[in-house]
Amino acid sequence: MIAMDEQVQPLLDLVEQRGADVPAAAGVRASVAAELPTLRALHDEAGLPAGNPHEGMLMPGLISADEVARAAALPVANLAARASADLREFVTHRADLARGEVAGGHEERTRALARQVLSS
Repeated sequence: MIAMDEQVQPLLDLVEQRGADVPAAAGVRASVAAELPTLRALHDEAGLPAGNPHEGMLMPGLISADEVARAAALPVANLAARASADLREFVTHRADLARGEVAGGHEERTRALARQVLSS
């Protein structure tokens, strides 16, 4: 989830900078901002490696730098439609990951964060 949260931020920045009408953007930004510090703290506490294990992977919901660059080249109306579709995929996959953690996770703080993701 850390990789997803970090990689969605440039798209959110682009939407804001270009003034694209993407209603979901503000909610996604708020949710990511609220959970990312907790995710990083849990990650560090678990002693996991610092690098992004998903670097360069094409995964559902993961917004690549190439996708942001392609979106940046679009007119604002097309950017809004593209960003809305990308954020819908992001939110859908994020919920799938959270449901998996709630159902099968072992660390209660991580499961609680997953429940929070689902409620947001």
